[in-house]
Amino acid sequence: MNACVRPDEADIAAPVPPIGSACRPDASVAGPDRVLHLSVLHDLICPWSRLAICRLLRVLSRRGRPWSIVWEPFLLHAEMPRLGMAYVEYARQKYGTAERARRMERTVSALGRGEGVGFRFDRIQRVPSTIAAHRLIEWASSCRTTPDHLAGLVLSLSTAHFERGLDLSLPSVLAEIAAMHGLDPNAARAVLLRGREAADHVQMRAQANAALGINGIPCLVTEDGLAIAGAQDEPAIERLLDVAELGSPAPDQARPADAISAGRAA
Repeated sequence: MNACVRPDEADIAAPVPPIGSACRPDASVAGPDRVLHLSVLHDLICPWSRLAICRLLRVLSRRGRPWSIVWEPFLLHAEMPRLGMAYVEYARQKYGTAERARRMERTVSALGRGEGVGFRFDRIQRVPSTIAAHRLIEWASSCRTTPDHLAGLVLSLSTAHFERGLDLSLPSVLAEIAAMHGLDPNAARAVLLRGREAADHVQMRAQANAALGINGIPCLVTEDGLAIAGAQDEPAIERLLDVAELGSPAPDQARPADAISAGRAA
């Protein structure tokens, strides 16, 4: 089982290679009109991913610059059964004891309340396989969905799991969420019902992302390969984006990972 990383367990990661099609710097465009291309490695059942994504989107909104995010799948539980597993069993496997699981829930819920991000762990009966949900995000991105609408879809999927306890492996649930964001629910359902084909594609992408040496999520990667792991606070995200907007340093300068001090949460 891969790691869902707390901010105090992670720091600015070493530079990583550009991820897939996420990093498409356009050298011909400079200044405030230059699009900031980012990759976010996440899983929809990772509470720290939910917090990190909300923080990132708030930062991007304040900066007022054009941006684009490629949402990269990183499966917390690559061997998750197709029908998921009971939350109690999942928590036992991941945290070791019920008390450790409850402590995590209390910590995340308190952080969420302070930031307007909801968590209702009491409503989660089963933890789903998220392969179909990741496939929905990928399909939505191919439909020329705008970056903000695509981010809204990601947040709605996260909310469906963490606030409503819905099963993100069900095509009916996913199609309904797709329709909420202006996507054709019948087309979404058709994509999701391809089953094995969709699963193989998402798993290949997730394996490729894991092969980069990133062993925990959330992880934010810029187009120049700067990476920050864990649910870092907004000032840390701001510093990462500040450096990213300056462009790649010369080879004889400090490594990108050394250019930022993330700070560790208590």
